[in-house]
Amino acid sequence: MAAADAQQLLAAAAGQDQPTRPMFAEGLVCQHQRPAETCGDCRVERVLAWLQKLEVTEVQRDGGSTDGRVACAMEAVMGSAKKFTFQHEKAFKHRSQVEAIASHCLQRLPKDSDVVVELGAGQALLGHAVSVASGLPLVAIDRRANADAFDPEEHEEEEACSAEGPAVARPSVRRVVADISDETHWPSEGNVVLLAKHLCGHASDIAVEAALRLGSRLSLLCLAPCCHARMRWQDLAPSSQQWFRDAGFVGHGQEFQMLMKLSSLARAGSAKQGGSAPFSKWPFRQRIVEAAAASGTPAEVLIESLGRKACRAVDEARLAMLRTAGFHAALAEYCAAGVSPDNVLLLAVPEGGQLFAAAAEGVRAPEAALGSASSATGALLEIDPAMPGTFVQRLASYLMEQQAAGGLFPALWRVAPATDKLAAKSPGLLCLVASPEQLPSLLRQLAQCPLVQRSAARLLPFGHTADSLQHLAAEAVQQLASEATFGGQAAAPLLRVAARPRSFEKEVVRQLSELGASDLLSPARFTHTLFVLPGDEAAVEAAPGVSSLRWSLVGRSDLDPSAWMYGCRGDGGNASYWRFAEVARRWPQRLKCVRSVAVWTDCSRHQDDSSITAGKGSSSASGGGEASWVVRWVDQFLTPGIPVTQLS
Repeated sequence: MAAADAQQLLAAAAGQDQPTRPMFAEGLVCQHQRPAETCGDCRVERVLAWLQKLEVTEVQRDGGSTDGRVACAMEAVMGSAKKFTFQHEKAFKHRSQVEAIASHCLQRLPKDSDVVVELGAGQALLGHAVSVASGLPLVAIDRRANADAFDPEEHEEEEACSAEGPAVARPSVRRVVADISDETHWPSEGNVVLLAKHLCGHASDIAVEAALRLGSRLSLLCLAPCCHARMRWQDLAPSSQQWFRDAGFVGHGQEFQMLMKLSSLARAGSAKQGGSAPFSKWPFRQRIVEAAAASGTPAEVLIESLGRKACRAVDEARLAMLRTAGFHAALAEYCAAGVSPDNVLLLAVPEGGQLFAAAAEGVRAPEAALGSASSATGALLEIDPAMPGTFVQRLASYLMEQQAAGGLFPALWRVAPATDKLAAKSPGLLCLVASPEQLPSLLRQLAQCPLVQRSAARLLPFGHTADSLQHLAAEAVQQLASEATFGGQAAAPLLRVAARPRSFEKEVVRQLSELGASDLLSPARFTHTLFVLPGDEAAVEAAPGVSSLRWSLVGRSDLDPSAWMYGCRGDGGNASYWRFAEVARRWPQRLKCVRSVAVWTDCSRHQDDSSITAGKGSSSASGGGEASWVVRWVDQFLTPGIPVTQLS
């Protein structure tokens, strides 16, 4: 949701062109016979009234342009990891965010920049990406001394710089173990590109103050603030406190704490089924719920709007500091709120610099990388709701890890969680390809992955968009006819429908019938599947005329949904097969040296032979269960001809 004025948001919800009268009265007369300065209810009303009428800078959504430099740099950095730790897996989880921020930075990078400095760097994945893509040296500053998993060794830098072919050069890296406020070891000369991803609370203020002290040496500031709820009035810079006073903010510590807690309230979400709403007894929430009910606006919509606006108030004070010092400063959204609630960048360049240039022709925006652009092509993995809540992120980490290793998913380009309204009940993971021609390969690779087979309820590819269900049905029928003509099929093509949500399939079938294409529908003898899913939150409603839909027409040879789901319940769903397959993929070189294998399994319920030969087992195997997965594993991962003995 944009950082728009909450009053205008409510006006739009009410169908009015002008803002409604204020929901919160700044001059409220206390009904508790206490001074307004000490009455908690009066403080709540004052803070909400001030926030409602506050005018904030619009957050830009143009996106930073992305080209092959960012993806190539990320591959080089993540492929050079010296160790695999929790932080390493976390880096894969945040890869899409890092690439989006790096893209914004590269788009605005002045040509006279000399060095990249990342504050609160941690593993410095963002700094490494910008450094490698731009060729600038990196200085990574963090209090921790053991966060060097992605730092290149000296010999790696030399080899990368001298190697022939497409290898990406790794610029020099200097790691400084110090607090970000200690500028003793900062570069003493040259123009500095200052980066920081999710600096908590007042640490973002320290970064802004450091940028101001750099003065004319600041080439670019690219900062993603977070954790506004941790901030306290007494820790604000005097200039920030003055900005709040000039903006009409009444009060000090307690009022400011209320303001910051609004961001926590906005992130707490709505009440779960059968439970109470988060912070249900907090007066702040109760007052907002009352105002929302009076205006006819959903309470959660108003809470989210006010919470994001409270964060923007702090960012406005930071923008004012930079602008007063002569910098051109602005805010930009670098990813969807569903990916990260802290999705806003604070950007600053010297006066006269340009922050929002038009994206180059043929360059994709970060939104496309996250699956929110209409031109994206890929597949949605609809995850089994019974899986743990963190599974979507863990699966995303696994897919990107395997893709970076260059083994299991060569057609995969980007991964991002689904952010439509269905995601709460039916979580999903968007797997994107760089070009439509790679979609069939991606479908095969995902369909053959044991982890996907065990965790995904459905696999829904997409590659086209439509502004209405009527247009979608017409385009699908036309494409089906053209494919049949081009392919020279002897029999007429037949169609089945798979949609998200499943209840939407009836609407799709009805629309096809109205077009006279009911004779093409055959859920059993189909030659193609029409996949339909929402393109954004407005498209979730299962009715014609939605604002955006994604769809794809896929041949049965590329993806047979029924056969795939049936296979998932077989060998792919066997926990033992998944464990053995993962071992084989992680240590392929060791398996190449194997001359014979003994596998201990429980085959007491089967009559299969206990002796199998790699590459021949599948031809003589019968039945399923424990024995069949061993046959499949042997054929898939071992060198043909190796004897395999089952010990039961």
